[in-house]
Amino acid sequence: MLDPVRARLLAELRVEPGSAAMLAPRAGTTRQKARHNLRLLERHGLVSPAGQRRHGGLVEQLFAATAAGYVVSPAWAPRSPQVAARQRHQGR
Repeated sequence: MLDPVRARLLAELRVEPGSAAMLAPRAGTTRQKARHNLRLLERHGLVSPAGQRRHGGLVEQLFAATAAGYVVSPAWAPRSPQVAARQRHQGR
């Protein structure tokens, strides 16, 4: 299942490109955790680099979502323990 922080980052990046520092407050996390999650999303092809911006004396990497929306396969959907037990019992 998609982590809530990653889901929020993706939702924000569908609107406009952003950096870890820009997105962290909106996603309710720290800049370091936002950066970590952005790298994971990039590794899986859900976000891509979208330039850089100067902020103070630093250069920040901007990211953008690679699609306007995403479809999650039902096979990846979380199952409740009751559904999982019923499916095991039925031999699925």
